[in-house]
Amino acid sequence: MDIYNFTNKQRINKLTNRIFTKALGDELVIFRNDRCNGKEGAGQAVLFRDEDDIDMYLGPPCSTSTISAGLLASFWNMPMFSPASTDPMLSDKVKYSTLVRTSPAFFKMGAAILELFEHYNWTTTLIVSQRAVGTKDVFCDYSSRSIQEQFYTQGKPIPDLIEFDQRISEDDIDEILRKVLHRARIIIICGPAEDKKRFLLRANAAGMVNAEYLYISLNHLQPPNIQTPWVTGEEDDEVVRPLYRYVIESNLNDPLLSPTRSRSPYYHALQMLRL
Repeated sequence: MDIYNFTNKQRINKLTNRIFTKALGDELVIFRNDRCNGKEGAGQAVLFRDEDDIDMYLGPPCSTSTISAGLLASFWNMPMFSPASTDPMLSDKVKYSTLVRTSPAFFKMGAAILELFEHYNWTTTLIVSQRAVGTKDVFCDYSSRSIQEQFYTQGKPIPDLIEFDQRISEDDIDEILRKVLHRARIIIICGPAEDKKRFLLRANAAGMVNAEYLYISLNHLQPPNIQTPWVTGEEDDEVVRPLYRYVIESNLNDPLLSPTRSRSPYYHALQMLRL
């Protein structure tokens, strides 16, 4: 049995390569670089099926490559295992019938947040999200689309998605907050920790961090400072700390279930906003 393994420079794929080479042997695993690119992914998938007569695919790790190569694998009824492709569109089992993703899928984050809204009878929210740049910084794009799709499917469309660029200025943050002020009291926010912290500080200055508001902060993986998310090593860490009474941290690998968020200060925000 020959196996085709898409590769790129990501650390996760180096680990995958090492595991499968050790388990299956060099003669069974063929390595090629998809360059995290849809064109390369599809092209390599064709070449390695036709030239190497492979039996299954390990990878690609990048969603942009898996979107194209996965369609071919499904058409050929060939198994594909991806360690890190998380684009919500890959959840379509009709189109991607042979794709298995070993990392958490984004639809689970959207489903978890929707369940939270239903539990507390919340009805209105909006998303403030960092804008994707090509194939980089795509987590917020994927997670925001996942949440929108989950809400739309249940007849609860989210009317606003406000995007911003990394290292956004304080003036632009203030402009976004003016839009938020008249549209929602529950804000789903996604971006770098430093930018989210600055959003909270500016929101607090605008009188928007109190029992009338709740912020749901999205993270890809559980950060090492999950119990102290206000700590970024800056002088204002202690200033921001009390603001996290009104923030829920949601992680893709653990959407809403951390014991940390069942204790003060996180639980306070849930109690204040329960209708």
